[in-house]
Amino acid sequence: SEQARFKEGIAINKSLSALHDVMLALSSKQDHVPYRNSTLTKVLADSLGGQAKCLMYVMISPAMRERVNALAALKFASRCKDILLSPAKQNVDKDPLQELEEAKSAAEKHKQEAAHVHAQLAGQEGQLKLGREFLVESDRFEAKLRELFG
Repeated sequence: SEQARFKEGIAINKSLSALHDVMLALSSKQDHVPYRNSTLTKVLADSLGGQAKCLMYVMISPAMRERVNALAALKFASRCKDILLSPAKQNVDKDPLQELEEAKSAAEKHKQEAAHVHAQLAGQEGQLKLGREFLVESDRFEAKLRELFG
């Protein structure tokens, strides 16, 4: 129906506007990048964030009845072509097996750090338990003294 197509067009335009805002924020190296403004930008966050190359295709229809949409798409593409994202980080030269080994060693390092923190926490829990026991005993001792010298 006509109303459903109209609503869909509005949603698409909002998403494309949000995408343009994200690309502008990235190109101007702003502190805040508004990825959460649209489902489209949430999904594309990893692709736009610096680990990937970004290429945009704009499809238009040659039909005269679609000239308004085609013109809007071309204007959007024109605005986006001037945006320069930072270059993708170079992962091309790495061997996939080397990357896998690096990831495994990083995971092992994180496991060891987690075990160390866990051990520290267990030691602090033991000290806390001893402190509580000391407080309980000192309260008992104080009560006994009051009873005796009251």
